[in-house]
Amino acid sequence: MRSRRHGQLTERGVRTIAVAFAAFAVVALPFLPLARLASADGWRVDQQTTAARVISDSIPHDERIAASNNLVPQFVATHDVSVFPQRPVDTTTPDWIVVNRSHPAGWPTDEEGDSKALYVAFSSGYEVRYEANDIEVLQRTPVGGDAG
Repeated sequence: MRSRRHGQLTERGVRTIAVAFAAFAVVALPFLPLARLASADGWRVDQQTTAARVISDSIPHDERIAASNNLVPQFVATHDVSVFPQRPVDTTTPDWIVVNRSHPAGWPTDEEGDSKALYVAFSSGYEVRYEANDIEVLQRTPVGGDAG
C-alpha cells in the first residue's frame, strides 16, 4: 500500500500481485492443514479424542492430571492439568498420568523421554488403571495403601 501511495506501484502491478497471491493460495491449499476442512475426514472426531473425553469424564474433577501435550486440551476445561513428562520447574504431584503411547507428543520430550518418565512414575507408586486407544491411564497409589 505504501508503494502505491508513493506512486511506485501501478494499478497493473497491484492486480499482478493479487493474482499471484491468489494463484499461490489455490495451488498450495491441498498441502496446508486447512485442506482437511474440504474432506469428510477433516470433520470426524478421531478415536483418541473420544477416548480422552471418556477418560476425562471418569477422573474426578478435583484431581490433578499430567497428560501428554497432545492430550492436554481434552482435560483443561474440567481439571488442573500439567504436561507429561513434567518439566523440572513443575513441582506438582498429579493424581493421574495420561499418556499417548501411539502418538507421543514430542514435547517436552520424545518417545524415549516418555518411557523414562513412565519408569519413574511406576517406581514412584503409579499403577496403570486402564488403557483405551493407545492411551495409558495411571493413578497414583496412596502411600501406605490407604487413602484415608
